[in-house]
Amino acid sequence: MLSSVFFKGIGLGGSLIIAIGAQNAFLLKQGLQGRHVLLCAAVCMGCDILLIGLGVSSVGRVVASNAALLGLIRVAGALFLFEYGRRAVWAAWRPSGLDPLAPGAATFATAPSGAAVSAPAPLAVSAKAPAAAPGPASAALTRRGPALRTALALSLLNPHAWLDTVVLLGAIGAQQPGETGRYVFAAGAMSASLLWFSCLGLGARLLAPLFALPHAWRVLDGLIAATMWGIALSLVWP
Repeated sequence: MLSSVFFKGIGLGGSLIIAIGAQNAFLLKQGLQGRHVLLCAAVCMGCDILLIGLGVSSVGRVVASNAALLGLIRVAGALFLFEYGRRAVWAAWRPSGLDPLAPGAATFATAPSGAAVSAPAPLAVSAKAPAAAPGPASAALTRRGPALRTALALSLLNPHAWLDTVVLLGAIGAQQPGETGRYVFAAGAMSASLLWFSCLGLGARLLAPLFALPHAWRVLDGLIAATMWGIALSLVWP
């Protein structure tokens, strides 16, 4: 009996998470660039687990019954998604290949024609040569703050996450038999989140050869912008 409830949670949770959305688009791009993938995936998973837990508790019913709170969440989320979409359009306007500074990424440069070409190999350095001081680009890679803030915002300021995860999963979870049934259902939905975000973040590197081409990034950024703006418009005009 409880096993069927668990798999029901996996099925419903997975169907809501796997759909193209703000979180997935962001994590896919981080995975392709190899930038703070584990951190961003952990944030997405942690926020999803938190929202599922809130939904299964009484918080889901409170949010669903508060029209003012839902309206505030919609407006804040729409503004954030519009801005993120604008940045994606700007990135699509100025495409490049795989970032040569991304950990584990192949090194590419953009030729004047827009084709990706291999960058010159670095010259050998004598063992006695002093180590070069980290430049601004290397220092930028160590900054996790922007990636962390974006992952948190896309996870917690996304009204669809609240409506789908907190309200919908919470309502269905409340219909499960007894308190144990609700928790087993929530565990199934949380398991779906753990599996999906792990596969998305770590599996994205398999597509790295394709995204060595600037045109592939232009298409991806264009799809990300369309997704963000589409979600934002659906919040403003439901």
